[in-house]
Amino acid sequence: MVITYTGHALLTILKDLVGQGMTEAFEILRPLISFSFNTILERQNNIFELVTTSPIKEENLDDIMEDETKEGVHLRLRGQMLFMEEWEMILFLANPVMPDLPSLIAAGIFINDLSLHDCSRDLVLAGTQQSVELKLALDQEQQKSKKLEESMKKLDDEMKRTDELLYQMIPKQVADRLRKGESSVATCEVFEKVTILFSDVVTFTDICSRITPMQVVSMLNHMYSLFDQLTERNGVYKVETIGDSYMVVCGAPIQEPNHAERIADMAMDMIDASTAIKDPSRGLEIFFRMRNSIRNQV
Repeated sequence: MVITYTGHALLTILKDLVGQGMTEAFEILRPLISFSFNTILERQNNIFELVTTSPIKEENLDDIMEDETKEGVHLRLRGQMLFMEEWEMILFLANPVMPDLPSLIAAGIFINDLSLHDCSRDLVLAGTQQSVELKLALDQEQQKSKKLEESMKKLDDEMKRTDELLYQMIPKQVADRLRKGESSVATCEVFEKVTILFSDVVTFTDICSRITPMQVVSMLNHMYSLFDQLTERNGVYKVETIGDSYMVVCGAPIQEPNHAERIADMAMDMIDASTAIKDPSRGLEIFFRMRNSIRNQV
């Protein structure tokens, strides 16, 4: 079988097609028969699908179809075979098989080259429109997902702030139990023995009279920051701070048999840390007054 004539669009894509053997230029994909003149005559009522044996275009390889390789674009044709008795030839009325517009452009074919009498144009345009709609929907979902992530991050930050504020007001163990749904009465406990430490700054009123309010705040903030680190190291609980007074307890809210020893260690550490705290007005060390108290049935 020798190709003697082709349409204008096909001739533009495959310039050297005329004069070639049919089996040299194309391979038959459907139906599964031998590609010969006689077998085609026996199956004229079938739809034939052919594919070029070699790539039709070497450039634009990134735009090819997913089922194609990087070797190039292979043109697929689908249509009917008709035997023309007066010419003793077979006429192949075919249309290119293209899933979307990028594949059409990569092959060098235009919409006008598709048949007007079937759904080829509609399928190509519908596939492209669906692809655009899916991409738009995906972009919108990604934007929503990004906003959701930002909202979740803000929520986590606010929850951390809430936790820090809550733990400053009540013990962490009690706060966690309240979060789990326990009643406030159920969180109440009785502790057999606890040790309490009270501390305050000697001549605090005189020091405040010589410095500005911001210097007072800065001095207390520095002092309490050091003491808060010591409470974590010694395993004691800070109850409250009022002015220059600092109150800690051991044995509650977590029962501790060696509560008196821990409070003594806390007091010694506070004395050592006091050397880093200075009177802003004179630059001298600040002295602390400390009192320990052991309480029963708290």
